[in-house]
Amino acid sequence: MNRPGSDSLGTAESLGTKLDRLAEALTEGHAAVRADGVYVDVKADGRVTTVHIDEDAFPGGRRLGPLLTRLLNSAREQAQAQVEDLVRQVRDDPRTAAIVEQIGDAPQRDLPPAATQPPARMDYGRGDEDDEDYHPLRPKSPIAAD
Repeated sequence: MNRPGSDSLGTAESLGTKLDRLAEALTEGHAAVRADGVYVDVKADGRVTTVHIDEDAFPGGRRLGPLLTRLLNSAREQAQAQVEDLVRQVRDDPRTAAIVEQIGDAPQRDLPPAATQPPARMDYGRGDEDDEDYHPLRPKSPIAAD
């Protein structure tokens, strides 16, 4: 079995070569699947390039394949447009700009001063420290008898 970053000869593949292969896969990559008289070819970006339905298996399949291709691509485009619209809405919201402004320079800002007082004791409604079942870190059970 090959290790990541090596070819069948065990030699290391350069990062440039990997990036070239990635770019090619993103632009040219596709998968083709055939089953039960239906053939589908889809690009890596989700675009359906071909739906072929065997006329012998499905009468009228010659017209159905192109129709399915158009419908699938139209649905994908609509879904992508909805996501793009939502991204635009979030990006253009003034609250998003305020958050980006707050965290944008966070690595350059000083840390807040450390707390000088111990945290206040939590009251869990269990009574006081004289109770034999009292424990400051264990809240009273909601089903325990009073």
